[in-house]
Amino acid sequence: MKKLVALAVGALSACFLSPIYAQENVSFPDESDLFFIDASGVRIDLVDALDEVLHKFGEPLRESNSEDSYHVGVEYTVFAYDEFVVAYFDDLETMVGTWIRSPSIRSSRGVQVGDPARKIFDTYGRPTFQSEDRISYAVIVWELDFTASLAFEMNDDVVVQMSMSVAW
Repeated sequence: MKKLVALAVGALSACFLSPIYAQENVSFPDESDLFFIDASGVRIDLVDALDEVLHKFGEPLRESNSEDSYHVGVEYTVFAYDEFVVAYFDDLETMVGTWIRSPSIRSSRGVQVGDPARKIFDTYGRPTFQSEDRISYAVIVWELDFTASLAFEMNDDVVVQMSMSVAW
């Protein structure tokens, strides 16, 4: 029985103390991390106003409107560009989410599509949530009174999409 308990404790310890998590001196993401940078150095900030995005990147390739499935009656607009997609709640005219699938755009700390999971952990530390296909961090934005998500979609431990979005 003691061997069984020792094995169980050892297995649990291995899960929680796994080397997949970064060292303790890595700082957890905060509101200053809520932007991406394109290849030319232009920032895509989570709370950019609609007119700022249009000024920075021009007219989108596609535009679509939909209703938020979580907030009845709240409509949002999605703008699709070559390398990223942004979403706005129509009544705010402020970006509430962006999704990146291009390796030419990087996070505020240099993570990009194609990077291994190890780089995320080394760069941002232990995530708020982790599954086989997603690594995400909750970021509190005190000044604006909301929580955001910085997330990395994974396939075989490689980043296939990065996103940041407001959590209402």
